[in-house]
Amino acid sequence: MNSQIRRLYIALTLMVLALMLALTYHAFIDAPRLYANDYNRRVTDAYWGQERGKIVAGQLILAQSVPTGTGVNASYQRSYPQGEHYAHITGYFPAAVHGQVTELEKEAGSVLSGKSDAQWLQRLQDLFIGSQPRGGNVSLTIDPKIQEACVQALHGQTGAAVALNPATGEILGMYSAPSFNPNTLSGADGKQVLDNYQALRSNPGKPLMNRAISQLYPPGSTFKIVTAAALLSSGQIQPDTEVDAPTTLPLPNTNVTLSNYGGYPCGNGKVPFRFAFAQSCNTPFAQLGMNLGGKALQDQAKRFGFATSVQIPMPGVASQFPLPEAPSFLANAAIGQQSVRVTPLQMAMVAAAVANRGMVMKPYLINQDLSSDFQVVQQHAPQELGRAVSPQVAADLNTLMQEVVKTGSGKAAAIPGITVAGKTGTAQTGIASGRDLWFVGFAPAEAPRIAVAVVIEDPQGIRGTGGHTVAPLAQRILQAGVS
Repeated sequence: MNSQIRRLYIALTLMVLALMLALTYHAFIDAPRLYANDYNRRVTDAYWGQERGKIVAGQLILAQSVPTGTGVNASYQRSYPQGEHYAHITGYFPAAVHGQVTELEKEAGSVLSGKSDAQWLQRLQDLFIGSQPRGGNVSLTIDPKIQEACVQALHGQTGAAVALNPATGEILGMYSAPSFNPNTLSGADGKQVLDNYQALRSNPGKPLMNRAISQLYPPGSTFKIVTAAALLSSGQIQPDTEVDAPTTLPLPNTNVTLSNYGGYPCGNGKVPFRFAFAQSCNTPFAQLGMNLGGKALQDQAKRFGFATSVQIPMPGVASQFPLPEAPSFLANAAIGQQSVRVTPLQMAMVAAAVANRGMVMKPYLINQDLSSDFQVVQQHAPQELGRAVSPQVAADLNTLMQEVVKTGSGKAAAIPGITVAGKTGTAQTGIASGRDLWFVGFAPAEAPRIAVAVVIEDPQGIRGTGGHTVAPLAQRILQAGVS
């Protein structure tokens, strides 16, 4: 071979190798960047128009893809057969406008679109047989019976309800009111979808917000569970310890006095701690909180999950117990006022931890990731977040919470034949006469199967108390969980 032909051969070989390397680079190494590029119209259209998997709760279909259009315009859009009852769980997938994907449609998107790491074998099979990519399915921890009870309890209200399995952290029910119909945001008419979205955004009731995990509320007297946990854990207080319970309590370095709800006395002024808890007396808890100190209360709150954003898998906001700057602030913080702020999910976690002998479990919504033919790809397992209190303190709190329902402020949550444990709360919002009304609890108290937190917003302050208004609503949810 003469030198010119050899040089030409080498040059052509190098060019072919360079081409092969470039193709390999773009096909494998650079593929994720190209795939994610907003200007990649082919990939974008395929993503929004593909058949995604189902979201199910038991045998109930919560989200599915339905065909739309014909011929070259054939595609899919999402359908939500249960409408507003699961809107804050499923979220929505606005294919017509390529808009923001929310809730499980977003967080479980890799499974629903068939692109999760665990679905690589299915993708490989689809590639070899030349079939269209298939999305996987997602099975939830939600119990439809309990979810329906949450929906009915909050009918016509503004607020939220969360129900947990105390032993595992499984979310059995979660509802935020007012809600919305996700079908209005997933239709084929892009202009109508945008109009519907703007109407929901401008609605003063904030129906797009998932209040269960994204709205912070003052917990009021439900926080006395946390204060009682800190007191019992310190060894300074036992359930039968006699505590001072004046009708009013002067707050240090102020001209302000703190009183019990409605100005009522708490017994004869010196009562067992269990009585103060059952009757939700403010003055003894405020004084005991000041005696204990802000750091001890903050540490106890953190052990229940405060200051941490839990992903269920949707991220929620972290509940707050900032260190009070003055004794008077601490007195109010000990009864769930001042700057204490919680989500309904957090208070359900507090109740569940007491029910679970002091152990805090991570709340979660997804039970199983499934293949396109409903074979289990991944089973999600319970996770411990940490111990909030000792088993003995949890047992004492359980007994205290039973007294609330038997003889105290939570009688309306009682279920015939079932022992219910709970705590009421009537929190001042600091805006005019506004209140947030609460009940948290669990049942059966001896072997808990369900823990709940329910909050109702009362901006005019005309709905009464948590025990009067919310305890009966929580009772419906607890009943669904134990029946």
